[in-house]
Amino acid sequence: MNEGDIMQNSIFITEYFFKSYKKIPKNNFLSSRKKGKELRVLVEEKLKNFDSISIDFENVETITQSFCDEFLGVLIRKTNGSVLKKLKFKNASEPIKQTIILVTNYSFHLIKSN
Repeated sequence: MNEGDIMQNSIFITEYFFKSYKKIPKNNFLSSRKKGKELRVLVEEKLKNFDSISIDFENVETITQSFCDEFLGVLIRKTNGSVLKKLKFKNASEPIKQTIILVTNYSFHLIKSN
């Protein structure tokens, strides 16, 4: 894998969601199922071409549970959890990590319930 491949299999959250800002705002947070779905669709597209992808949360303070569920929870439930082996989360703040853990646990609970 060369440097170009590394960039292509990475999603830089700040650049993707805040690209229209002249200066990246402080205390960035991502909310809404709409934005979560947008990220999920992007992840699904990238996973068609790469075995794994990196999702970089640099400069993002937190994410809401609804955003994370629409992005990650839906992917977990669609793949029976196997997608987690293909995702690497970088620069996630403690609140982001906690939200990811919460959504992951809830998604596996739903999988086991079915």
